[in-house]
Amino acid sequence: DTNYIKVCRKTPITFNAIGYYPENDQHYHQSDASSTFKWYFDDETTAEGMTVTHLYDTTIDSKGYNVELVVIDTMGCRSRMKLGKRVEISIPPT
Repeated sequence: DTNYIKVCRKTPITFNAIGYYPENDQHYHQSDASSTFKWYFDDETTAEGMTVTHLYDTTIDSKGYNVELVVIDTMGCRSRMKLGKRVEISIPPT
């Protein structure tokens, strides 16, 4: 299934983001440098940054995990994005 990112337990996954600011400089300046990037990994953990690495330190879970990104600019405006892919923890090869 192409909607899944399949990894073994405790395998690091790196997520990268760039902001999209269609109204930049109409009322105030927006940029990646002045925005906060907050990642939600669906396992009760979060991280901040444009590039983050995450480990799913969990048992095998067939439901997978939805990763979401929220970008918050200097005025507090939020943009939430679901990545459209789920992280699935696979059984380690034997």
